[in-house]
Amino acid sequence: MFNICKFIEMKIIHPSFTLMRCDFFSDCTIGVLLDQQGHAICKTLEPPFRLSNERRVMGKTAIAVGVYTLSKVYDPSLRYQNLQLGGTRSHLCFVTQDKATPNQTRGNILLGMHRNNEEGCLTDCVTAFEEVMLYYKRLRCNHQNPRIEVIAPGFSERSSNNFGLKPAPTSEAELPDYLLYTY
Repeated sequence: MFNICKFIEMKIIHPSFTLMRCDFFSDCTIGVLLDQQGHAICKTLEPPFRLSNERRVMGKTAIAVGVYTLSKVYDPSLRYQNLQLGGTRSHLCFVTQDKATPNQTRGNILLGMHRNNEEGCLTDCVTAFEEVMLYYKRLRCNHQNPRIEVIAPGFSERSSNNFGLKPAPTSEAELPDYLLYTY
C-alpha cells in the first residue's frame, strides 16, 4: 500500500547531500558530491552505472538512483568510521590516502578532492573524506537526519572507454559478466 506520509516526507525534506553522477565509463562512474546549497564538497568514484537491461550485481554495480539515509558506522574491513547509505551495503569512504581507482570501489562510493584523468583516479582522498565527515557532523549538531539523494541527470548510455589510460575491452569476451546484457 502507498504510504502518503513517507512520500510527503521524502519530497518536503531536502536531502543533506546530493550525489550527481556526471561521467559514465565502462569501469566506473564519476560524480560530484554536493551540499544542501548545491556547492561541491568533493568528487566521487563508484562502480559502473547499470543500463536498464543489465542485472544488478552487489559490489560490482552502482547503487540505484534514489534517496537514502546516512548513518555513521565502523567498517572493520576499512578499519575506520564511514557513512553507510541506508538499505544498501555501500559506504561513502576512502580506501587509500593518496588516490582512489575504479578497481578499489568494491561497491562503495570513494571520495577525492581532485580528478586525475591521465592516471584514472581521484586524489587527495583523506581531505575529501574529512570534509564530508565535517559537514555530516554539522548536520547532526543541528538535529538533522542526514540523507543523500543519488541522481544521474542526462544519463543515456555508458561510454565504452575506461577512466584514465587503461585500454577499454575490445571484445564482448573481455567484459566482466555483470556488464553483459541480460534479457
